Amino acid sequence: MEEPDPTVVQVVDSEAPAGGEVLLDLEDESVLSVEPGAAMGSTMAFQGRLTNAAGAPLNGSYSIRLALYDVATGGTPLCQDTDTTTVTNGLFTFQMEYCTSAMLDGTLLYLGVKVGADAEMTPRQAIRPVPYARGLQPGAVINQISTTSRALTVQSAGPGSSGTALRVENTNATGGIGVWSTVAGNDAARGLAPSTSTTP
Repeated sequence: MEEPDPTVVQVVDSEAPAGGEVLLDLEDESVLSVEPGAAMGSTMAFQGRLTNAAGAPLNGSYSIRLALYDVATGGTPLCQDTDTTTVTNGLFTFQMEYCTSAMLDGTLLYLGVKVGADAEMTPRQAIRPVPYARGLQPGAVINQISTTSRALTVQSAGPGSSGTALRVENTNATGGIGVWSTVAGNDAARGLAPSTSTTP
């Protein structure tokens, strides 16, 4: 089996200029294959192209490790996954697991790629969000302009505390507000700490 050149795992980057080499094509295939009513899951699908030093596409099975970092160089992976991956005419798909929603909190992340015993490739690739994913990043505002439908519905069918549909927590040790709502110009605080002002 031919050994890959670690500098030429190429992936498609939607922001690359026309004719530029692709280094990362990230798509969440769970969105494409999920059954109605099924949980989305946390698997992320990456597609890439693996070549040798001469640029020829490789074939065979290779141990590939993908890791997500919150820094462009150095640091410790937030999560990582290693699988023996089939490469056909240079192309492969990698289903990355072990990354939780707490790690994907809107912070800019970087993908590190490692093949076999080779060192991790450089540079790491920045993970860019798909447009609608931006609606769930910290500080996002959900604005429903329709007067006939809800802006947000949160439901849970689980029992007891494990079935909590929505948990709101303010972790400020000196005081804070859990939920602040305004309806028809009237304000109402919920989960108000004793030392906290009622002014929003």
